[in-house]
Amino acid sequence: MLLYNISESTLWVVGAFLLITLVIGLYAGRGIQNIKEYVLGKRNFSTIAITITMLATVLGGGSTFGATKAIYSHGIIATFATFGIVIHLLFLALVIPSKIMFFQKAISLGDVVGQLYGKKSKIISGILGTIYALCVAGGQFVAIGIILNSFLGINQFYGICIAGLILGIYSSIGGIKAVTFTDIFQFLVMITIIPLISTLILKKAGDYKILLNKVPSKTLLIFNHEQLSFYVVLFILWMIPSSITDPASMQRLLMAGSKNQIRNSYFIRAAFIPVFRLVVMIIALSAMVLYPNIKGENAFKYIIINLLTNPIIKGLAISALLAMVMSTADSYLHVAGVSFIHDVIKPIFENDKKKINELFYIKILTFFLAIICIVLAYKAKNVFKLTLFAVSFISPLLTIPLLLGILGMKPYKKGFWISMIITLFTFIIANLYLPPKFIYFASPIGTIVNGISFFCLHLIKYKGIAWVKRTDKKEETKLWIPSPQKILDSIINSIPTPRKIYEYSRFQVMKNGSQNIIFGIYCCINFALPYFLWDHQDPEKFNMMTNLRFIGGIMAGLLIVKDQWKEFLKPYYSLYWHATLTYCLPFITTVMFLMTGGSLSWLMNVGTSIFFLIMLVTGEVFLILAPLGLGLGIIFYSYFIGPINLSSLGFDINYFLFYQVFFSTLIGLLFAYRKRISYLKQGNIGLNLGESLCHELRNTLYSLSCNQFNRARMEQILDQGPKQIEGKKSFVISESLFKSFFEQTNEAINFDENTIKVISTFEKLFREYKTSLASPKVYSMKSIVNYTLKELHFLPGQKERVELNLKDDFFAQIPKEPFAFVLSNLIRNAFKHGGRNEVQVSIKLEDHKLIISDNGQGIPSSNLEKVFQMHYTTGQKGDSTGIGLGFSKIIVNSFYGEIWCESEEGKDSYTEFHIKFPEVSPSKITKESLTEMKEEGVNEGERNQKERFAIKMLRDKRPIKEIFEYTDLSRTDIDKLKDDLKN
Repeated sequence: MLLYNISESTLWVVGAFLLITLVIGLYAGRGIQNIKEYVLGKRNFSTIAITITMLATVLGGGSTFGATKAIYSHGIIATFATFGIVIHLLFLALVIPSKIMFFQKAISLGDVVGQLYGKKSKIISGILGTIYALCVAGGQFVAIGIILNSFLGINQFYGICIAGLILGIYSSIGGIKAVTFTDIFQFLVMITIIPLISTLILKKAGDYKILLNKVPSKTLLIFNHEQLSFYVVLFILWMIPSSITDPASMQRLLMAGSKNQIRNSYFIRAAFIPVFRLVVMIIALSAMVLYPNIKGENAFKYIIINLLTNPIIKGLAISALLAMVMSTADSYLHVAGVSFIHDVIKPIFENDKKKINELFYIKILTFFLAIICIVLAYKAKNVFKLTLFAVSFISPLLTIPLLLGILGMKPYKKGFWISMIITLFTFIIANLYLPPKFIYFASPIGTIVNGISFFCLHLIKYKGIAWVKRTDKKEETKLWIPSPQKILDSIINSIPTPRKIYEYSRFQVMKNGSQNIIFGIYCCINFALPYFLWDHQDPEKFNMMTNLRFIGGIMAGLLIVKDQWKEFLKPYYSLYWHATLTYCLPFITTVMFLMTGGSLSWLMNVGTSIFFLIMLVTGEVFLILAPLGLGLGIIFYSYFIGPINLSSLGFDINYFLFYQVFFSTLIGLLFAYRKRISYLKQGNIGLNLGESLCHELRNTLYSLSCNQFNRARMEQILDQGPKQIEGKKSFVISESLFKSFFEQTNEAINFDENTIKVISTFEKLFREYKTSLASPKVYSMKSIVNYTLKELHFLPGQKERVELNLKDDFFAQIPKEPFAFVLSNLIRNAFKHGGRNEVQVSIKLEDHKLIISDNGQGIPSSNLEKVFQMHYTTGQKGDSTGIGLGFSKIIVNSFYGEIWCESEEGKDSYTEFHIKFPEVSPSKITKESLTEMKEEGVNEGERNQKERFAIKMLRDKRPIKEIFEYTDLSRTDIDKLKDDLKN
């Protein structure tokens, strides 16, 4: 046994850590009022708080002691297998956040399962969750006892009792608030000290190169490793998104106040976990070099006792290990009490006549479970194996039904139970009959069997795949019946054809822009001036470099003069932009790095190129262009220059290359994500501001219009003077005065109504534009044209001069109100700027295009390129703002469309506006899209003058009798107008 002396300072530091943890837990958890606050904390935690408590929960003893033991036993392959967790977290970050928000009333894993599959499923998931949480907490209690005994010489049972009681007290009293704030404190201690330990031990063992030369060669094997099959299975197992069946992880999801919090926390976890695993790997390898004869699980013990001579630092290191274990233990201790009382006891014993005090019983049970964990940790010798069994057991039973249910597959209760029974038998048989060497296959086999059985039962029940579209108010079920033809169509639709690549590239450039001039100038300078980048001893390779530089310079130069391109080339600019980025950044960098044998200058250029590419495109485009350029660069080098041998570059170069690629990509993606979030926020702020301004302007104008109308009416009545009627003075309006007043005010009222209507249209436009940016609906173009014509206010005689040819109808994925604004703007411009009294307007659908033409005076060819510029107008000052066509182009381009103008002057003058959208995939065309849109609201544009006047008075809340007398409409007509306004 290792002999060591423990300083009092070390004991004081560890004691202070435990005391501070207890104080933080009790203080943070004070004043809990109800069960929801006890379990979720009112959902007012910040993103960073939720992320830290997630990380602190999953980074337990297995992440340190278990990982170091695995590296000692099998080498670095144990670390690289954990990257399966990263894939699993990224998958959940993409699919879960928006879906889990539907379960806002849930406070536990059992609630979510119960909401999907019923009360009994809630009970069984509560039982499984309680067992799982209790086993994990018990395993962490064992680790606490080992740490206190190994480092401080405290009896293991006493150590477990001390730490266990601290955990039980603040977890039971303060609930999730106490757990979260202690997790934050413990995480900060852990994240400060563990990297410090890795730095100190690496310095003691030598640098990276010495370290890897000293460890046994089998430690560095990956593809030739004898345990490769085991870690491949482990990698696949960790890729399965089974963390949603973890009751503590599910609780963290339900704690979040928004989907962005969930998404961001997943992304941060995905970035942090591999970095932390690499730190642990460095510690394990360094300990392997310094202490080659010890067991892997004792690595931290030898490092802290022998390497850390400062008693304060030693105490902090021990506290960091305790923090890592305690932050997991308190989370599962808390969630075990919640799962058993809320998900098991409450559904069984509570009814309309009998209520139980949930909060009281959870607090009592949580403290009681802490006592059980203390006994379990002291008595049981294989708690870690029990924990692994619990994880392997709950994952196959719940992962697939829970994940599919959250994503929207229609719940089938009987299928849930039948597939669970089948999986249970499969799991038992696998554990009984699989050879010990392959026993770890039991869990993935069980998950596969559960998924297949659950999916087949769903198909049999619904005779297809039933998906539920969930909103705040209702659930809408859609049935997809798979057939060979549909599957074939789906495969064909997923193939990246040249047309799809072109449309995707064009959409990305329209959506995010392109810094073509800045990038072109940068590339021209980079390809021409820095001699040290392009120097090479081999004349043949130098000539190859020169050719590559020349091609890159030409491509970059064409970007600079993009505005001078011929018109027939401009539609293909987006493809050229992405091709130039691919060539000048990942392709050139890959070829030059290999050609120069991994020179320092091109090694640094790797990180620069990655970061530059991410800044110029979105994250998703980067993930396409970067591997494409890398692959083409490798193929080019292998075919034209020679074979690639990265091992000849040396460890330092390979390590630095990995470091550059990993961290440049990580930091760049984080910057790109933040940039996109900022862009969307700014866009929404602008749209909200526009909507609010329109709303306020409309209300102010309407109020002003009513006041002017009433004032004019009163002035005319006063001018007429009072008359004597039956001995009383009264004001009487003569028929001639009323008619005169009606005619005089009617034009003003029409103007007011039209102005208010235009402002209302802008308000609706902003509102729908904001909501439809993410996922616009599919509409028939004919239906939108008809809707626009019904809503548009025509001057007398104009509507009769509109000719329609809508036979060649097509579908487009566009928002209704914004595109209706585009059409109405083009139609109004045709009448307003046609230059003739009898301008004819034609609206035609042909060849997947909408064409709006007129036979007006035409547009000069010199002005054709300017018509879509903001604030450009040919009208007199004050007659037009010049923003209509500019804004129309923005709307059309925002939804992947093109808009252009063709016009001629002279005897056969005309003006045509062409609008074209990408073809809509058949899978996106719904039944709703196939029917004509119903008329929405009151069609005021087609009302006669008396009806418009009546509508005005109804909005002014005038008495029905007065409206009847003034407008001479029938009571039936007025009632109909009133009903139309209400609807």
